[in-house]
Amino acid sequence: MPTFEELKILGFDHLEFAVSDLDRSAELYMRMGFEKLGLREVRERQLKSYLMGQNGVFVLLSFSAEPKDPVAQYVQKHGDGIIAVAFRCEDAASTVDVAARRGAMVVQPPHTQERDFGSVTQATITAFGDVRHIFISRTGTLFADGFDTPWAQDIRGSGLMRIYGLAFAVDSGKSGHWRQYYETIFSLAPSPTDSSLLQSPDGLIRLRMNEAGSSDEPGDTSVQDFLDVHHGPGIQSVALTAENPAQSLQQIQVNGVSLTSVCPGLVYEIVPAA
Repeated sequence: MPTFEELKILGFDHLEFAVSDLDRSAELYMRMGFEKLGLREVRERQLKSYLMGQNGVFVLLSFSAEPKDPVAQYVQKHGDGIIAVAFRCEDAASTVDVAARRGAMVVQPPHTQERDFGSVTQATITAFGDVRHIFISRTGTLFADGFDTPWAQDIRGSGLMRIYGLAFAVDSGKSGHWRQYYETIFSLAPSPTDSSLLQSPDGLIRLRMNEAGSSDEPGDTSVQDFLDVHHGPGIQSVALTAENPAQSLQQIQVNGVSLTSVCPGLVYEIVPAA
């Protein structure tokens, strides 16, 4: 029986957003308590990314002016949204090898970037819709592929601590297929109290499958609404932990940000830190 431990995944690492207006998106995140921690520019892709972070929550905001680049194509098809979910691993090359043997489709094999202040290894597999999963391992203060300067941070921000879980919106009749995918590739198991929630044995990875129609409560069309706005499957909500959720929410609201307006269709939730 394949195990989660074999993958050596340590938890969520970061989320990458494909955005149409990089500076506007960064300004919204700064009003949520994030700070710019790094800049990535990849000339051949006409790609520019800001690394935004506070405590253990990291977000990459990416914009590309190259129409054929995956980031630009995502925005063209879906609007702003989460294009990749990155998982921190002990050894990304080993993790993607295990995932491939379990049936995952590798779209970017392991590759390593080294600088005198650190190194990073990344590999990418397909997921649902146009979302990708990145396996990443690093040493030192090099954050991700394409960055050329070290990052360091000790930011209180609005008190957000880490990524707690994600909810996926999928088409009607597809939730079973994707539950099986994550059970097979990641060895996630249904929660004893909620069959729509898959989680790792350590509880650090939590994924909820929301299917249009059957997963909506009577009168609730939120999943279909997201699919309509997003023009297809995608990540519908992100839960973040905070030591004092009410205080964090109040601080974010005082700065004029609604957790439902940071990205079209996406909802942020704040839950108590364990």
